[in-house]
Amino acid sequence: MKYRRLTKGEFEELHEEFIMFLSANTITGDDWKKIVSEDIETADKLMDMFSDIAFEKVLSSAKYVERVSEREVMSARFDDAEAEMIILRSTGESVIPANMPALEMKKALESKAFELIKGSKKYRLEREQEMFQLLMQNAIISDGTLFKQLKSLL
Repeated sequence: MKYRRLTKGEFEELHEEFIMFLSANTITGDDWKKIVSEDIETADKLMDMFSDIAFEKVLSSAKYVERVSEREVMSARFDDAEAEMIILRSTGESVIPANMPALEMKKALESKAFELIKGSKKYRLEREQEMFQLLMQNAIISDGTLFKQLKSLL
């Protein structure tokens, strides 16, 4: 498996897509019920295949991820050949306020309460797998607004 199996809730959200996947594999609703009750290994393989397809579809169209905690804000942009990451980190006990405006961030950087770290790296794995690793560390897919805001501070 390339990613992870979807949760029950995720499968429920993608119920229609899963039916289409089964149909594309010439599996009817009755066939699926029979597979689930009589051949759990095949059912598991089909659910894993669908999970990978679902993640691949979402990740291939995503470009930005971010993770925000009390003392660190991370945002990354995933291009074709490499990822660029920018981190705003508290240098002491200061908490980074949620939705902190760029002007306040700039003042905090000047006062040395926060530091800004920038880096980029070529992919060791496939682009989507690199992105998935960050998602497994509590990052979320984003629209890039935070990345652009942090980049403006460099």
